[in-house]
Amino acid sequence: MCHLIFRTIASNCSICTDHLCIAGAELALKQAERDYAKTLLDRTILVARKTGVVVFTDRKDLEGKPLAVGEKVMMIVDPGAVELTINLAAADSVVLEPGARVKAFVDSDPLRPLEATVAHFDYQARISESGVAAYHLVAVITARDRPSPQLGVRGTAQLYGPEAPLAVFILRRPLSAIRQWIGL
Repeated sequence: MCHLIFRTIASNCSICTDHLCIAGAELALKQAERDYAKTLLDRTILVARKTGVVVFTDRKDLEGKPLAVGEKVMMIVDPGAVELTINLAAADSVVLEPGARVKAFVDSDPLRPLEATVAHFDYQARISESGVAAYHLVAVITARDRPSPQLGVRGTAQLYGPEAPLAVFILRRPLSAIRQWIGL
């Protein structure tokens, strides 16, 4: 009905026709801009392949930072499949193999250790968050008699390697210091 009135008025006035044509063109432009914005919004929606909890390192690290294609921004983790990340100082390194036993003492519950096994580890030491050269190990929790610890909790771990004579444990550090001092 409204269009009918505009057409009647427009047929009587050529100036009105010009204004209606301009308004129609502006409407079409705004609709095209809206459709383009909707297309861009649809491209920004991320859908994960699996369910879980999204973990960011720190939100402030991402604010205002330009991202590159393929850059790791977040992780999706399964709260039921918690792994232990262990940093073994290079000075304390022992001979370990995948499957070695680990006993982890979580700071929030130190009286009930978690039993785990070493899944994999780095063969080269890297500088850890604490500024010490350390080997990065990942251990999988084996005992499922209690709920998994929360993501991000800290603690200490005991690593069990092959048995060795007591003299090796007693003289390991002094022999290492002598070896470094001599230059071997």
